[in-house]
Amino acid sequence: PIYQPFYSHNNFGDYAIAFNGNIPIEEYIDNNKYNSDTLMIIDFLNVMSYEHNNWCELLQFFISYFKKSFNLLIQTKDSLFIIKDSFGVRPLYYIEKKQSNTYIFSSESYIFNNFDIPKEVKGGQILALNKYGLKKIFDYERYYQTHCIFEYIYFLNSKSKFEDMQVELYRQEIGKLLAIQDIESKDFLKNKDNYIVVGVPNTGNDYAIPYSEKISIPYKNYITKNKNVNRTFILKDNQERNKFANLKYIFDENLKGKNIIVIDDSLVRGIKLKNLVKNLKEFGVNEIHIRIASPPIINPCKYGIDIPTEKELIYNTFNDTKKLNQYLNCDSLKYISIQKILSVLPNYDKKCTMCFNDDPNLEW
Repeated sequence: PIYQPFYSHNNFGDYAIAFNGNIPIEEYIDNNKYNSDTLMIIDFLNVMSYEHNNWCELLQFFISYFKKSFNLLIQTKDSLFIIKDSFGVRPLYYIEKKQSNTYIFSSESYIFNNFDIPKEVKGGQILALNKYGLKKIFDYERYYQTHCIFEYIYFLNSKSKFEDMQVELYRQEIGKLLAIQDIESKDFLKNKDNYIVVGVPNTGNDYAIPYSEKISIPYKNYITKNKNVNRTFILKDNQERNKFANLKYIFDENLKGKNIIVIDDSLVRGIKLKNLVKNLKEFGVNEIHIRIASPPIINPCKYGIDIPTEKELIYNTFNDTKKLNQYLNCDSLKYISIQKILSVLPNYDKKCTMCFNDDPNLEW
């Protein structure tokens, strides 16, 4: 495994590097000998340093050669370089406290909530921090951006923001739209008194609470996360995912005999939800209605989200909600549309939606 920061040496001297993102190795034929994009980046910086005069020239070449997706921090003897890919796929923020000569960088802007308003590193920018302060040394001006939409859906803390959009506000609006979708439905919830709303922890709760308020059905925190089990979708195989999915949640006794509306952020392989429905039914829950706060995922992602091959994606096997209902053994299942998601986001034409698109050549 590659532990960060990684230390190396090139023609300009020793350096340390921290990397967030994913560069698809297969798109760079000369570099397909690597099994790690981090090793590919380091080897590239080392070899190509002999063809450039300084770090600034080398990093300008790097940002034009590798399209996406990456945020890099490179500490050299004299400077800290901050680099973001020209498409701006992942968030990167910073604060500067000039009085104490302190600079902090993070992909999560919420850690700065007790400080000054953070600034965002924009796509294609290279910043240099040294004894003279922080300055922009390069700006790759691309005419369009493709910010990862999954940052809003799942990855970012709800208190963070990305491209001037507060994640919490985004999830609140999507929760309300899910509720409106059910309110307008003629085949659901004829008697709301018999239902409660629950979220799949942790992100599902961000959507479940505004959903509950909009549809006027009480929200209850009756499903809690087992703190001993981490994210299951990034485990190495389905056998491990099944094992940990059965251990992932703790149920409140008040769930027994209830009709519940379960809000989850996304549906990828379906392993977690299938196990959740099975365990809830065995626990004594009556009806289970699932609402997904993202569209069906039909394409894998090669830019840093662990979305598998097309074959593994549950919607490509059961590409019909009735078939999915039968497979998951739930009473109903509904997604939200990509159109509704984009209606909430500013600069919707700058968002990467490749995983939801019928045309895999489209990324926004």
